Amino acid sequence: MAATRKTSTKKAGAGLPDASAKVVVFHGKDEFLRSIHTERLVALLRETHGEIDTIRFDGASDAPADILDECRSFDLMMRPKVVVVDDAEKVVKDSSRALFERYAESPPDSATLVLRSGAWRAGNLDKLIKKVGAIVKCDSLGPADAAQWARARATKRHDATLDPRAAAALIDRLGCDLGRIDSELGKLAAAAAAGGDATITPDLVGELVGRTREEEVWAIQARLLDGPEAALGAVREALGPWRQPPVMVMYACVDLLRKIHGAARLAAQGTPPQQIGKSLKLWGDSQRAVMGAARTVSPDAAAAALRRVIGLDRDAKSGTIRPEIAPELAAMEFARLLAR
Repeated sequence: MAATRKTSTKKAGAGLPDASAKVVVFHGKDEFLRSIHTERLVALLRETHGEIDTIRFDGASDAPADILDECRSFDLMMRPKVVVVDDAEKVVKDSSRALFERYAESPPDSATLVLRSGAWRAGNLDKLIKKVGAIVKCDSLGPADAAQWARARATKRHDATLDPRAAAALIDRLGCDLGRIDSELGKLAAAAAAGGDATITPDLVGELVGRTREEEVWAIQARLLDGPEAALGAVREALGPWRQPPVMVMYACVDLLRKIHGAARLAAQGTPPQQIGKSLKLWGDSQRAVMGAARTVSPDAAAAALRRVIGLDRDAKSGTIRPEIAPELAAMEFARLLAR
């Protein structure tokens, strides 16, 4: 049975294969994780065998027989080979599954077959593969594991130290997409090195990593609830220095009014605040702010304001009013609603 190596981050792929594996499946939603696990396996094979040949197939268009014939054929230079198949679930299907099962029963020593797939249907083939290789799930990490991965990646790949607080800030801004995290780490590491220190700090993350759409929307929404001057200032700043398109600012206004109306309606029905937050997907500062606003207005008043702002959005998109005017009029709707 092929040996496997443990990993400290369980969701990052427990039981990663070593160089003795002959058939490997990397499956799951995280394409970047599938890619780096493949890179790692190829590096192990090079360490073990020296030069190797890498051949790639597309499971959506290449035939099963062509893929398996390539695995069984010998390289002209007698090099070991890695045969990588993307979208493998499209070629390992009912009509061809038996072919792959027969291959897994007796794979050649000269090849490693790597099947990469977003989806994977378990079956008898899995049992055969596990005897000669490994099946590794590559789903997205949670925030804590993604932060741990980012710190290790910064050290190993980018020759930088990622401060724990900076790692948390990076996940807050980017989420748990490892591809985006790795791309930003390269930029941050270069900036840290140029500054004479290879440490990535929270300030550096704040300076160089752009806000997510959710952060941009909340930055507008938070000030819409602070009175007429703040509301008008929020939309003017968003349209001016922030260079947000009017459609984005109107989205922030409509979205916030929908949440206030929903919270006011649920509160009037006696729904507990925590349940309201869960229903409307509100957390932290946004939950406190929306619930605070909802307690000061009636569901009917919030519904009327929402209808008027939706009308402004529709008029801006149809050309009835200038798009840059609609956000200012929407800001005034917030001022009138919350002044009741």
